Amino acid sequence: MSSSERIELLIDPGTWDPMDEDMVSVDPIGFHSEDEPYRDRYDAYQRKTGLTEAVQTGTGQINGVPVGIGVMDFQFMGGSMGSVVGEKITRLIECAAERSLPVILVCASGGARMQEGSLSLMQMAKISGALHDYQSNKKLFYVAVLTSPTTGGVTASFAMLGDINIAEPNAYIAFAGVLSELLQLHGFLPAQVPLEQRTPKSFSMAEEEQESGREDDWKEEDYNAEPEVYLQDQTEQWIYRMIHET
Repeated sequence: MSSSERIELLIDPGTWDPMDEDMVSVDPIGFHSEDEPYRDRYDAYQRKTGLTEAVQTGTGQINGVPVGIGVMDFQFMGGSMGSVVGEKITRLIECAAERSLPVILVCASGGARMQEGSLSLMQMAKISGALHDYQSNKKLFYVAVLTSPTTGGVTASFAMLGDINIAEPNAYIAFAGVLSELLQLHGFLPAQVPLEQRTPKSFSMAEEEQESGREDDWKEEDYNAEPEVYLQDQTEQWIYRMIHET
């Protein structure tokens, strides 16, 4: 599901006010690969998706309640988090803090964007710092909605920092896979673990995250092959209830 479709499902009609739509990456480290330069690949995804980046941010209303919301889009470079994604989310949080709005971040990402090097990794701390001020100092309310997949640097930062974390059923949620070859090389494994044996250990399903306490809740009832029905009837109700009960 695209970010635009999620926004249409979650936000009351006529209330969506986007932020920083024109913000784009300028290829900060001049990354080039043998296959395709980063700039060319970036432009291709813009044409393919009609988006400028892997996240849409803005303000709107859910059942009449004003919120600040950011929705990631896995269709844009795997939802990877680069400097622009980090800046847009940080600005959203700061704007919500100034206006005393609850924040909702819908996560869908493969992690940090390698084409921007350490600048992409820096966004983890940057967003986490903004959330710390928002939650601890401003005492405001943040909901993280984890869709499939939510992995890498996004999982290791703002996806797990919600006052309430909501995961869609069967969503893949992880930090990184197990690199058994490296573990074997350094003597931590006696033999290489076959892929089919280590994949289940590399990723968690939403149900496992809930059992371990990293996710707060999801509902199986009424969940079927139509994600639109689930999002509208479950996620929206969850967010609305959490905002009003906090």
